[in-house]
Amino acid sequence: MKFVVLQEGETAAALAARVFGAKTKAAKAAAEAAILRANPMLRDPANLKAGVLVGVPDTAAAAVAGGGDVASVASQLIQAAHDIVGDLNAVISPGLDDQEKEVRVTLEALKAPELSKVAERIPELKQLLPAAAKRAEQQLAQVGSIRAHQKDALAEFDRDIAELRKSFE
Repeated sequence: MKFVVLQEGETAAALAARVFGAKTKAAKAAAEAAILRANPMLRDPANLKAGVLVGVPDTAAAAVAGGGDVASVASQLIQAAHDIVGDLNAVISPGLDDQEKEVRVTLEALKAPELSKVAERIPELKQLLPAAAKRAEQQLAQVGSIRAHQKDALAEFDRDIAELRKSFE
């Protein structure tokens, strides 16, 4: 919390406007409310004297008042959320691509004629190959399912973000 000195004839609302630079009615009200919460004595006009030391809170309301109106701050937060999810998708997708590629390589190896020839000579290996191929197929299906869920979740997120943006327009 920082402190400022009340100027001659200054009200809590005027102080909020001076300190936070609030421009809209909502931002001014939020800033004034934040100052009054931190300095309840300012509710009494008798205490509004030049030279009074006033605490200026570091609150969300003060940040909103200083950073623009609620719609502006909401828009910035919405964009940040959108960017973070986009970054997350950019990290997850290559991992899924790598996993899918590895599983496909494994499946090719398990179906290779050379491995079948070796398995003919080693009964234990011949017995294990079908189960290994089945597990690889399951992994491939799981990667496909994850990718589909990811695509659906991103589409839903984009719809929700668009709806949220509209609510602040």
